[in-house]
Amino acid sequence: MSATGRSSKTNQKGNQAAKLQIGQVVEVEIASMAHGGHGVARHDGWVIFVRYAIPGERVKAQITSTGSTFCRGDAIEILVESPDRVKPPCKHAKAKGCGGCDFQFISPTAQRKFKSGIIKEQFARLAKMDIDVEVQALTIDGVEDGLGYRTRISMHVGKDGEVGFLGARSHELYAIDDCLIAVPALDLPEVTKQRWASQDRVEVLTSSTGDRSVVLEKNEIVRVADGPMLQTEVVEVAGEKFEYQVSIDSFWQGNKKAPEVFIARVMSELEPKSGDIALDLYGGVGLFAKPLAARGCTVELIETGASAIKDAKVNFAKTGSVSIHQGDVAKYLPRLNKVDLIVLDPPRAGAGNDVVVQMAKLAPRAICYVSCDPASLARDTAYLAESGYKLRSIAAFDAFPMTAHVECIATYIPVIS
Repeated sequence: MSATGRSSKTNQKGNQAAKLQIGQVVEVEIASMAHGGHGVARHDGWVIFVRYAIPGERVKAQITSTGSTFCRGDAIEILVESPDRVKPPCKHAKAKGCGGCDFQFISPTAQRKFKSGIIKEQFARLAKMDIDVEVQALTIDGVEDGLGYRTRISMHVGKDGEVGFLGARSHELYAIDDCLIAVPALDLPEVTKQRWASQDRVEVLTSSTGDRSVVLEKNEIVRVADGPMLQTEVVEVAGEKFEYQVSIDSFWQGNKKAPEVFIARVMSELEPKSGDIALDLYGGVGLFAKPLAARGCTVELIETGASAIKDAKVNFAKTGSVSIHQGDVAKYLPRLNKVDLIVLDPPRAGAGNDVVVQMAKLAPRAICYVSCDPASLARDTAYLAESGYKLRSIAAFDAFPMTAHVECIATYIPVIS
């Protein structure tokens, strides 16, 4: 086969479609929204994933990368505009600007509509299931505008010591002065006006109790302004006044409202009873283990991260009904016998078939799965079906407004034969 043949693609008519070139501008119609937040368009037999575009729009898209089966591009001119399009509230949300927010140009209501469609599409494709789910807003201080919700921000440092985020699909730093999705208590302008050592990343975090830290990549705590004491651990309060120590390296939900809402949903779905044996898999610092223990459950928390394990041991030092185990979930589960309830909150890659099979062998009466990725959740839903568990309910929450990300909480129960 010639080099030209290897680099070309057959279009629907059977002809060889000319390969699009980086920098080329094409006029396309956006047909749908893809997982990841890009509009999907087609041009001369090529699929193009277009950033900054909305289904129903006609745009001029500039090609930014090419592959053997699809291309990527940015919408640089809107020819026919969607009624869902709005002016981005942040001046940095633009082509060749900050790569942090995917959806600032879409109204918050429409963002949730598109995320619902993405979840539905992933379940249809990967789980072979037809579901309907409405993504719910998480109201922050009485407002649903999708701003001022994030309690942790991690920034890159440029060669001149300025801080910011990388551009979309880029290694180039885009410097910022502020970030509108950050909670005001982070006081980012005080951080961004500083100049930092170029080898460092800078993470700023704050907690529900008013603790605040500014942390360098090497875990050095620094003070940039007068204010609350900077420290290596912060204290969070969530749910029914449950208190948690959370170190700077430990995972905690980034949305200010999410811990409270997720606890309520998981407890409502699991309906724990006194005397139940429950597993908190990928349990972190114990977000769900605390309310489970408070309801009389004996809880086994399993987590891989050393920092989270350290925090969990502090959080449950006076709670005899919670056992803490550090290690691989898939390797630990075979040690256990029957359990009553399981909650799991795995990384974006999901639990996977090995963990699903081991969970099913423990025969819980309910499994509650907290997921930040609809694709891995849908895949694991198919694995659960193969292992004898059916989807009873699914809820979705807009825990990451202005981005393409969404959080789902799905509940599974045994199939009664």
